Amino acid sequence: MIKFSLLSIIENIPSLIFASLIVGIGFVIAVLMSFLVRRILYKVDFDYWVEKYKVKEALLNINISKIICEVIKWYIFLIFILIAFYSLELNIIAKYLADFLFDKFVKIVEFFVVVFFGAWLGYYVKIKVEEKYLPFSTIIGNLAYFFIIYFTITISLPILGLDNSLLVETFKILIMGVSVGIGIALGIGFGLALRDYLEGLILEEEIKKIKKK
Repeated sequence: MIKFSLLSIIENIPSLIFASLIVGIGFVIAVLMSFLVRRILYKVDFDYWVEKYKVKEALLNINISKIICEVIKWYIFLIFILIAFYSLELNIIAKYLADFLFDKFVKIVEFFVVVFFGAWLGYYVKIKVEEKYLPFSTIIGNLAYFFIIYFTITISLPILGLDNSLLVETFKILIMGVSVGIGIALGIGFGLALRDYLEGLILEEEIKKIKKK
């Protein structure tokens, strides 16, 4: 463990130089890996497929390939910083950083991958519903979009170790409310349609009676 005194600093100069070299090499490797991943994504037309299937549009036009490259770069760089901490015997700091990199960070990435997928799926369903030009297609599409995102976030929270019971119960209430609302709307619509149909029949009968006279 490094002791913060002039003598200890002098004694640990080789360790500090070695740790600095690790960090410097790590940064270079991280940048190179980020560049390599960017080239791979370019070669497989990643941005084209993202545009084609409305992924970028669904995620508020964020540059997904750039985010992927940046995450990879900083993750690799932090691993080398972790190695540098261990080389300096800064074990407590290294332990917290290792816990973040190999546990919390992975869970955060999993959470956002699932949420982003839900956002894209909801947006894709919304577009497909609106393309049908059915009655209330815009409302139905927006409802589908909202419920898919809500459901995705609800099932994703346990990944971060967060309790989702309140959201689950709220989701059930929302589903029941929407179901009742749709039932009422359909009932009213059917009732009005039936009334118009019966009024038409009655009017037709009245016309027949008048003609007979």
